[in-house]
Amino acid sequence: MSEEKYRVEIFEYKTGKAVAIIGRQLTEERAEKRLMTGLLRCNSQYGCRICLLYTSPSPRDLSTSRMPSS
Repeated sequence: MSEEKYRVEIFEYKTGKAVAIIGRQLTEERAEKRLMTGLLRCNSQYGCRICLLYTSPSPRDLSTSRMPSS
C-alpha cells in the first residue's frame, strides 16, 4: 500500500515562490486541515496550496539494485 505525504505552502502569487511552509510530511487529511488554517493568512498577494512531496514506496524503492552481486 502506498503512502502519500504532503506539505502546505503559502506562496506569493506574483512569483509562485513559497514564502512559508505550515505543514510537512502530512497525510492528505491533515494537509487539508492545515490548508484551511493557511487560507486565513492569505490575501490578494499570497495564496495557499497543498504540494505532494512523495509517494512511498516509490517505483524506485521497488526496483532491484543495479549493483552486480558479488
